[in-house]
Amino acid sequence: MGVIATIIDIVGAAAIGSSLGEVKASVCFDISYFSAAKVREVKIEAKLLENRDKFLSVSEEAKRKDDGKLIALGKLLMSCD
Repeated sequence: MGVIATIIDIVGAAAIGSSLGEVKASVCFDISYFSAAKVREVKIEAKLLENRDKFLSVSEEAKRKDDGKLIALGKLLMSCD
């Protein structure tokens, strides 16, 4: 589970960084697990949700690449000030 959380955190930070040009710090990180990822390839999709004052949030889905089964959902809120 730690590897999936780390990947979701990194991909979320990259999505926010590509929007802002920089990343400061994660202030809130939430993840829900739905199945095991006993595969070699995982697909992560990140969507920017909103920009509130000095914070930007992103939602992410981690799925098995071979069958598309949902592994985890993550939401990340980062400081952008």
